Amino acid sequence: MKRILIPLLTLFLSIPLAAQEKFEVRIGWGGLPLLDEANFTDGHGAHFYSPDNLGIGDLEFMYRPQKDAVYMTGQIYGEFSWHVRKKLTIAGGLYFNGIYGDIIDPDTMARIRRARGVSVTILPNIYWYWANYPKCRFYSGLGLGINMATYDGKSLANPAVQFTPIGFTAGKKFFFFAEYGLGTLCMGGKAGFGYRF
Repeated sequence: MKRILIPLLTLFLSIPLAAQEKFEVRIGWGGLPLLDEANFTDGHGAHFYSPDNLGIGDLEFMYRPQKDAVYMTGQIYGEFSWHVRKKLTIAGGLYFNGIYGDIIDPDTMARIRRARGVSVTILPNIYWYWANYPKCRFYSGLGLGINMATYDGKSLANPAVQFTPIGFTAGKKFFFFAEYGLGTLCMGGKAGFGYRF
């Protein structure tokens, strides 16, 4: 691992900075948090007893408290970027996803309590700007980090991988951005605002 990290750090620290703005900060919102959905909703958003799946232990399962649909805020995040070259940017992001849902009595369908949780992801990214215009830039990116989440007594830590096939920014100092993401962090669109300095 050291054989890889030390040459990469040396390379990035030795690259001269471009004459443009050197840094930017972004705040944004992203859609479906794929990893959290897979870990806390079984992929379909609800945990109901199904009479089609009878088997050993199902009577106990029928009468214990059940999880109703699980809801999420989507990825709310902040990101700090360093433009090491005109076409190359290194960024670090901190992502939050709120998770909540009701625990219900399967007999009366009444709510027993509200379950709450949070997912936090730390994700370094590398972006390559493949088209630069005065007020608009297009880019692709790749991120690799870690996701830590807890919900209703269940805590998990997983690797996080995110690929951005296409994204764009519109504006100079203050800008709007939108991108399409594929990965464990978010499937679908992300958008927000940023500032370059």
